[in-house]
Amino acid sequence: MRPTHNEKISVGVVASVLSTATFFTILHSDRSFASDGATLDEVVVSATRRDTLAKEVSAAVTTLSAARVRREKLVSDALSETPGVYLQQTTPGQGSAIIRGVKGSSILHLVDGMRLNNAIFRSAPTQYFSLIPVTAVKRIESIRGTPASLYGSDAIGGTVQVVTRVPTFESATTTAKGELFAAFDDAELGRTLRGTLDVGNRNVAASLSVEHLQTGNRRVGGGDRVGPSGYESRGGRFAVALNPDSEQAWLFDVHYLEQPATPRVDELIAGFGQGVPSSSEFMFAPNRRIFAHARYERTRGLSGVDWRFDASWQRIEDDRISREFGSELRNIEDNRSDLTGAMLMASRSMRRGSWIA
Repeated sequence: MRPTHNEKISVGVVASVLSTATFFTILHSDRSFASDGATLDEVVVSATRRDTLAKEVSAAVTTLSAARVRREKLVSDALSETPGVYLQQTTPGQGSAIIRGVKGSSILHLVDGMRLNNAIFRSAPTQYFSLIPVTAVKRIESIRGTPASLYGSDAIGGTVQVVTRVPTFESATTTAKGELFAAFDDAELGRTLRGTLDVGNRNVAASLSVEHLQTGNRRVGGGDRVGPSGYESRGGRFAVALNPDSEQAWLFDVHYLEQPATPRVDELIAGFGQGVPSSSEFMFAPNRRIFAHARYERTRGLSGVDWRFDASWQRIEDDRISREFGSELRNIEDNRSDLTGAMLMASRSMRRGSWIA
């Protein structure tokens, strides 16, 4: 990861207009530089299942900041500029990470340590990483290699984890802060609108965010538009953080994202060597994800041990409508997977090193 200057960003309202020729941003920024030269950020990652400085992790880890992710239409789009990660896109509106030559169920996908991989994950490219709200992301971590001993059997090629943003305030007085993002992309006739509002104080804080994206057919290099390739995405997130004292923290978090009807373009457009397309119809209608997560953290608990307990429930719906080219038979699929997970983690810092269970 290329080092950057230490930079603190405080944003009241962010408004952007994005096109093939224009990018305009209104942003307030406070930059801090040391008098004898620039300082470097200390990057914290959870590649060891607990927060650790990136320089102390032996694995190949790359992080993407929330600011980087917010420039994209979908969370998966941000992976396209991650070293060692190739983004495969069967169709706009979706994206699948390829790490060390493998993809799909051979890559472990996590959200705050809880598994995104489920019963309908397959070894081929999967689109489910696109079903995470952009407004929920604090950072994305990609671990390249085979950390299966730490994360489980799905982590054959690597692990991609989304760490979500927790609403926090330093003052004891209840205050509010928000962010608004709007963008237009004339290459795909895309319109994006996102908003976030945080309210609370140092003991109790809540965050509500909503987002909506709609694109038209994609314009290719020659200027023509390939259709159908437009899609719509809408979602939101609600989180409540409780901090009774300096040693305890609770988090309750709910995510929702839906793509009502996303076409699979490679089936609907004649490819190399084809005279006609493979299908007359092929729509993901809808793709939907609902995620509920509760977390409790206790520092310096019994015998000086730090404890963390997570419990989550996730439902992914992957309904499809398809019809082979020239056929009168339409196939309607109803696919869904429910996943319930729990994790208990204990760690303690010792004079020489630390241990984690």
